[in-house]
This record gives sequence, structure tokens and C-alpha cells, in this order.
Amino acid sequence: NDLTLAVVDEAAESLSSKIDHDFTVVSTAKENQKNYLENIALLFEEMLRKYADELVNSQKYLELIYSSGFDNKNVILYFQTKESEFQNIYRKASSLNIPRNWVQNHERLLGLVKNLEISNMAIAKGSDDPIKAAAAFNLLLGDVSDSILTITGSYISEIKSEKLDNPFFNSLKR
Repeated sequence: NDLTLAVVDEAAESLSSKIDHDFTVVSTAKENQKNYLENIALLFEEMLRKYADELVNSQKYLELIYSSGFDNKNVILYFQTKESEFQNIYRKASSLNIPRNWVQNHERLLGLVKNLEISNMAIAKGSDDPIKAAAAFNLLLGDVSDSILTITGSYISEIKSEKLDNPFFNSLKR
């Protein structure tokens, strides 16, 4: 059905985020870049751990939703907690000083974290809009993984281009 596809497309589109440039841009001095990488690596790692937890638990929560719907209190609490975790990562990442040459990578990362936050909120409110919640699950279980790989590759390339070193991002090359 064209109507069904249109509704699903609209739900998926409502999950994408717009990033406010709410961070401070600083010079490309090597020290600024090193400080940025140290700080963003911690947040990137935290994001990956929180997202991995979602992947590990996705089957459990999909089964709960299938058996008792989106208004299951355990489903709501879990995804509200995830929303809050990603919101916190977003807030911390937005407070960093971003070297000018890292702005594009940083905006992509912020967009990803914001999408994780929004998707978890949509699932937590799934009883209000189950189509949007289903689209959010599709995003979490599919597109996010691709985005993580792309963003990770961009960070690794920029680190190499700038002749910098970061143990966390180096570990992701393997």
C-alpha cells in the first residue's frame, strides 16, 4: 500500500535530528586536537558500550513488546533509561572545544548520538505511536551500525591525516 509506505516513511523521517551548533570551535593547534581526541574518545567509547547493550538486549525487549505491547513498564523504563544515557553523552560532547578541522566529524557524531536518543524516546513512547517506535527499532538495529562504521572511519582518517595518535581510535582499526 502506498499509504502504509507513506506512514512508515514519515515515521522514519521524524526520527532524524537536526544539530544545533552548540559547541565552541577552537584553532587547529595540535594540543587542541590532542585534548579533543582524548575527550571524544571517552564519549565515543561510552556511546559504543551503551549501544552494544541495546543490541544484546534487543531480542528480550522485542519479545516483551510482542507479548505485552509497548506499554509494558519494563520496556518503557529500559528505553527511557537509554534515552537519558544518550542525552547525557550528547550534552557532554556538545560542551567540548572542537578544533576547526574536526567540526564535520563532531557534527556527524552528535547527529548519531541524537538519533540514538530520539529513537529510544520513540520506543519508550511506543504505545502512543507504534509505527514510529517500529521505525526506531529498525534504525537501532540497522542504520546505526552503518553510521558508527562510517564515523569511526572518518575519525581514524583524520587522525592519520593530522599525524596524531589516540589509543582508543587505534584499537578500532583492528
